[in-house]
Amino acid sequence: MARPQTGKSVGASTPDSVADREGVTPSHMHGGEHSFTIQMIFELQKSMGQLLAKVDALNTNSEKQQDKLDKIEEKLSTVTHKIYAAGVVLAILVVVGGFFVNKAWDMMMLSIKTIP
Repeated sequence: MARPQTGKSVGASTPDSVADREGVTPSHMHGGEHSFTIQMIFELQKSMGQLLAKVDALNTNSEKQQDKLDKIEEKLSTVTHKIYAAGVVLAILVVVGGFFVNKAWDMMMLSIKTIP
């Protein structure tokens, strides 16, 4: 239903115009919802704090994991270099040993041929 205007402008908010609103004050209108909203905001802040703490923990664990992977990579690189060096040394020893075995075989064949 339409109320009769008392000569005040429609947009004016004076204490009299607020009190004329069917006996409902802002504290009665939002009292229960306000505390519920604040409680939900606090719960959201708590949840966000927990999520941020968990994300920080994940970042820390990720950094630790990266450090471990870097150490493993360094060790693996060292091992592969050592294996490569050992292969080169082994190849050189096989070539030198083959040369000496060949010369020893030639000398043995020569001495067998010279024996009547």
